[in-house]
Amino acid sequence: MVVAIEGGTGLGLMNLTWKPTPTPIDDAIETIRYAVEEAGVRYLNGGEFYNFPLDSNLNLQYIQEFAKRYPELYKKVSLSVKGAVSLVDVSPDSSPENLEKSISNITKHLPNNFLPIFEPARIDKRYSIEETIKNLSKFVEDGRIGGISLSEVGADTIRRAAKVAPIACVEVEFSLLTRDILHNGVLAACEDLNIPIIAYSPLGRGFLTGTINSKADIPEGDIRLSLERFNDDEVIEHNLKLVHGLKKIADKKGVTLAQLSLAWLRKFGDKHVKVLPIPSCSSPRRVAENTKEISLTDSEFQEITDFAESVPIKGGRYNKASEAVLNG
Repeated sequence: MVVAIEGGTGLGLMNLTWKPTPTPIDDAIETIRYAVEEAGVRYLNGGEFYNFPLDSNLNLQYIQEFAKRYPELYKKVSLSVKGAVSLVDVSPDSSPENLEKSISNITKHLPNNFLPIFEPARIDKRYSIEETIKNLSKFVEDGRIGGISLSEVGADTIRRAAKVAPIACVEVEFSLLTRDILHNGVLAACEDLNIPIIAYSPLGRGFLTGTINSKADIPEGDIRLSLERFNDDEVIEHNLKLVHGLKKIADKKGVTLAQLSLAWLRKFGDKHVKVLPIPSCSSPRRVAENTKEISLTDSEFQEITDFAESVPIKGGRYNKASEAVLNG
């Protein structure tokens, strides 16, 4: 089964719950409602482990409550939820036992015990991708999930997985700050197989909003302080060259830096394979800004691309421990 990935912008739900102080549930539900009903969002992306503590199911509870309050709106969206990790330390776990446990836990929070798209958050290298996809296909066959997605995988893994079963989409970090997929074969694999790309952190974890000028601008306890690009002021200062240059282009066009960054991703998708950015918003105001359709001409797109390519980015996307499970 191939699940349709629709709309120009999706909504990431991570920032509602995976932070020291979660967004209050009523505010979170209103944000999701606004995104679907007012802004036309048709793709939601959650996580079984997007919680403090990891096993509290808060993200799933928010999704469950949205579906309860707005059942007709819930029917309009493709929901993807990441799982298949340890809820103790977030290490990948795609054992048959944990796949059953993870999918059962997620689906019990959803209408009709059905999840449109299930996504192993990272590749468990104890099992071949063929074995993992074969095991997940059983849940498609028994009607508990509608399709299978992949997250943070390499090009070879995508190609091998697609030989076993249809892949609904591939989720990767992709933004003007992080353009790895242009050079590591992932974009080419998705183009060849016509698999949509879900671009998480499309605003560079907030860096492409122009609100981060030093570590002091990041709240204590924020996960970004554990990442190389955000825990060193010299690295931040260097990477701000990208922000300052893009801000000039955005000002000239009369849009925000965030809107310009998201418009570039959507335009990129028009030229290659569908790219759906999923900014993680926690207020209707931010949803409205990020989903506004901004058109770029070919020359504007090329200007942005050329400038971004001229600024080498410093610092890893994660820390060394997390980098070990990327591009599986």
